[in-house]
Amino acid sequence: GLYGDNASIVLSSIAPLTGARIYYTLDGTDPSSSSVLYTSPIVLHQATTLKARTYGADLHPSGILVANYVIDNAAPELSGLTFNGAAFPAVLTASGTIGINATDTSGIRRVDFTLDGQSLASDSIAADGFTVPFEIGNVIDGSHVLTAQATDMTGLVYPVFSTDFVVA
Repeated sequence: GLYGDNASIVLSSIAPLTGARIYYTLDGTDPSSSSVLYTSPIVLHQATTLKARTYGADLHPSGILVANYVIDNAAPELSGLTFNGAAFPAVLTASGTIGINATDTSGIRRVDFTLDGQSLASDSIAADGFTVPFEIGNVIDGSHVLTAQATDMTGLVYPVFSTDFVVA
């Protein structure tokens, strides 16, 4: 599956047995009773194939659990800030639509827009780029700061894209 950085993996046996222990590998090789003994959650920072097997005294080894983990630890890219489909201007004089492109290997859950630190709107539909309405009548004339921040499909929030502009 797809996970964010620092994914914590918990292993357990469906039939806990007295003395049964779980051994695992992270390099794709089959685990043996001389592999790493599972004692606490496994934290992953990169793509990994986890294999685990239970061993116990006087028991046959269990089947091998195989799980592939894809770790998304790269920030989304935000680019191409627009107003009504054109490059974002330094001065806004009318209402319209603010847009930005956002891409990430895991996909984008939403982009949150703020104006002067206050929530403006969010968009979770990527089909048309990420867009929100801007009503000039709700904003006083003068200098302002618009920010956009993306949350990817793993729930990770990344640094803010910011631009200064003037309402006149």
